[in-house]
Amino acid sequence: KVVEELLPEFGMACDVGANDGKFYSNTLHFEEKGWIVLCVEPNPSLREVGTSLRKLWREVAASDVDGEREFYICGDFPYASNSGFNGGSDAKVQVQTLRLDRILEEAGFHRLDYLTMDVELHEPQVLAGFTLERWKPTVLVVEDQREVIECPPGYEFLGQFEFDRVFKRIS
Repeated sequence: KVVEELLPEFGMACDVGANDGKFYSNTLHFEEKGWIVLCVEPNPSLREVGTSLRKLWREVAASDVDGEREFYICGDFPYASNSGFNGGSDAKVQVQTLRLDRILEEAGFHRLDYLTMDVELHEPQVLAGFTLERWKPTVLVVEDQREVIECPPGYEFLGQFEFDRVFKRIS
């Protein structure tokens, strides 16, 4: 509710670490309102349900470099939310990594109103592959269990809600 009041009626959003597109989704509500929402999720076990529920789905890991990495899948659908690059899992697969700037460009985005990310401690790498001053999202929501993500220049820190840190653009 806090985020919705800060955003335009219609906009463009990106959900990095979208899981299955529904479970604890920060963007499904906006897509149902007519927003253009790009879901980014590297876990191949979530592809089928994600693509059936959401309109724009990209099976790739947002990161600071374009390439490939080992991705560790933890748990079964839909509780695979601890999957990531940190190891200690049920299975591992190779996934494509792309800078978030490139993912947005390839999806045809010309602007970004809302960016949310939940990528199990990989958030600093995603932010390193994202040019904040180019995209200037109105609201930025970053899961930050360790509270290491600082308020970016041009943004105001609105608070910590569970594990999510919420920032609003001020300039």
